[in-house]
Amino acid sequence: MAIEVLRNLPRPRNFKSIEDAQRYSEDLLSALERWQVEVPETYHHLLSATHDDTVTATPVKGDVVYANATPAWAKLSAGAEGQVMEMGAEIPNWGRKITISSDTPSGGSNGDIWLKY
Repeated sequence: MAIEVLRNLPRPRNFKSIEDAQRYSEDLLSALERWQVEVPETYHHLLSATHDDTVTATPVKGDVVYANATPAWAKLSAGAEGQVMEMGAEIPNWGRKITISSDTPSGGSNGDIWLKY
């Protein structure tokens, strides 16, 4: 609907009078007001049952949306602090951890990356 409202406006032009310019501005504002009224007050999540091409999930801060093997949009939950996103054979995954510190490395897991300064 918004596209139709805006499409029906006269195109901007070199106005012959200040009244023409003012009338055009008023028409534009009126069209924008009608468009705003027609915007739904509610929304739905991308990862909801409303979409048949998504995996239903609740979004959480830090999540990443990706296309899974189905293909459907799915979420990858946030990894741990310092963890690096790596690309697997087909889908992304959380992988190694990067630690930047002035301390001598200790602990961690095989494959973790330490950057000492």
